[in-house]
Amino acid sequence: MFHPPQGIGASPRYSLIASENVLARDDTEYTIKSSSYTEIKRVRLFAMGSVRTYVEMCTDRSLTTIYARVTRNGVQVGDAVSTSSSTYVAFTWDTPGWTEFDYYRLESYNENYAYYAWLRNWRLKGDVVIATSPPVLAVEK
Repeated sequence: MFHPPQGIGASPRYSLIASENVLARDDTEYTIKSSSYTEIKRVRLFAMGSVRTYVEMCTDRSLTTIYARVTRNGVQVGDAVSTSSSTYVAFTWDTPGWTEFDYYRLESYNENYAYYAWLRNWRLKGDVVIATSPPVLAVEK
């Protein structure tokens, strides 16, 4: 996972640009039994910009639907993805508009928790770049 450098004085500002470079990953296979959104991963972002999410999901004999979404500080960002496939289906989507210190959360739920659903191979992807210009200021008075 990306951590901003430690040091004395002002640190440079960083930006994130969604790409295929892996910033963080988790290959765990999660069994999703909850009928409401449950946190799978939580990441604190120390830069602003956009990131790419990759995840694979499947269900138990196509008897239910599994959903996944990304939230920013507890608010859903973009559309949720879903599948009823009994074989793993890969999903990739970009989420723009992140600011410094936002919480990225991947959440998932299973529409019919009497059956199993699984989520695996989560990736958070992007390029980290040092901003070449100072932050823009908003003069209010």
